[in-house]
Amino acid sequence: GSVAPADGAFYVYVDLEKWGVGSKPTSRLTATELCNRLIEEAGVACTPGVDFEDPGNGKGEQRLRFSYSRSEAEVQEAMRRFKAWWTQHM
Repeated sequence: GSVAPADGAFYVYVDLEKWGVGSKPTSRLTATELCNRLIEEAGVACTPGVDFEDPGNGKGEQRLRFSYSRSEAEVQEAMRRFKAWWTQHM
């Protein structure tokens, strides 16, 4: 996928279409579904791109936004959990 530069903000905006995240029926999982599963199953909070994209461009369900506004240790733990979940499910 691709990652948009943070431009001074404290978040990363990631496009996961390459890994099957996007609009159904062509994708395995929407960004909204992925965010719900990550919080419920891994304890990792992120926001689907639908909260940031123009609804007409179709990109919102393939993108996620991760904030890194917490301590370095908390961000590292969240990324460890994300990686473990992703490796098992995607």
